Amino acid sequence: RLAPSVLVPVLGQRFAGAEPVIQTMAVFALVQAVGVGLGRLLLSADRQTANAAFVAAGAILSVILNVLLVPRYGVNGAIYAGAAAYAAIDVLCIGALRQPLTGAALRRMLVSLGASLAVGGALAALLSLRGFSAWPQAIASVAGFIVIGAVAYRYRHGGLDGWRNRR
Repeated sequence: RLAPSVLVPVLGQRFAGAEPVIQTMAVFALVQAVGVGLGRLLLSADRQTANAAFVAAGAILSVILNVLLVPRYGVNGAIYAGAAAYAAIDVLCIGALRQPLTGAALRRMLVSLGASLAVGGALAALLSLRGFSAWPQAIASVAGFIVIGAVAYRYRHGGLDGWRNRR
């Protein structure tokens, strides 16, 4: 619902009618953003070779899916192919992170990310339903994402008392 209210005012009249493509691209962007974060975690865990292999596998899958989907679905087929390839990379990265991270640590991290995304998305949807414009939706989404992330960080690290006791 955000795309129609923002697309033309921000990008111009030549983008009128592109809302369905932009909305479909939002799913792709979310899956890609998760993949980028997981890739950084793999690098931090000294698993860069696995990350490179997963990206290569995702690229091959993307080409195959593009060949299969684009002739039938056009630009949406390309978006679906890219999103599916990134989703496959995400799944492989999560599997590879199970070794360097314990199951509990990985689960906490993914729950924190999921909660942050859910709160940010819910705030944007609520404001959209209430008739707010795109900017308040975006600001509320980012604020919700940051607050949930900060709460998760504080919970994980014991808050200020835990920090003071470590010195």
